[in-house]
Amino acid sequence: MRATGSPARRRWVIGAVLVLVLGLAGAGIAVWLDGRDDDPYCEAVRASNDEIAALVGESEGSAVETLSDSLGVLEGLAAEAPAEVAADWNTLILRLRGLRDALEAAGVDLEGDDVDLSALEDADPAASAAVTTAAEELASTRAARASAAIEDHARQSCGVGLGATDEEPEQ
Repeated sequence: MRATGSPARRRWVIGAVLVLVLGLAGAGIAVWLDGRDDDPYCEAVRASNDEIAALVGESEGSAVETLSDSLGVLEGLAAEAPAEVAADWNTLILRLRGLRDALEAAGVDLEGDDVDLSALEDADPAASAAVTTAAEELASTRAARASAAIEDHARQSCGVGLGATDEEPEQ
C-alpha cells in the first residue's frame, strides 16, 4: 500500500493534476481551425470551439464551468474520434473519469469553477490514496503520449492547431 503523504502534499499534487487535466485537455484540442475536412470528428472539434476555449482559459466566457462539463465536452469528441485516435481518447477519458470518481469519493465538491480540495484533509486514507493514484495515472507518460497523438492527428487530419487561438498574444 502506498503512503498517502501529508495533507498539504496531497492538495498540491491534486491541484497540480487538475491544472494538468485542463492543460492536457486544452493541449489535446484547441481553437484555431482552417476547416480542411468535413468528417464528423473534425466537425465535432469545430463545434466544441467555445467550450474548448473556455476549458483552456483562452476565452473570457464560462461555457465550461465544472470538471464534469469539461469531461462531457471531451467525451463528446472521443465519441466521434476515428479509429486512429480512439484508443488515445479512451486512455485520456478513462483517466479523467478515474480522477473525477476518486475526488467525488473523497468528498471533494467538483461543481463550480473553483474546486476546493480541503475535503481531502478529512478523507479516509484509502480515498485519499485513490485520488493520488488517479492523479498519477492522469499525469503518466502514457496519458501524455495519448494527448500528443490526439494533438498530432487533429493537426494533420482536421487542420486544427491544438492549444492555439486565432488571436494574437497580448504583448
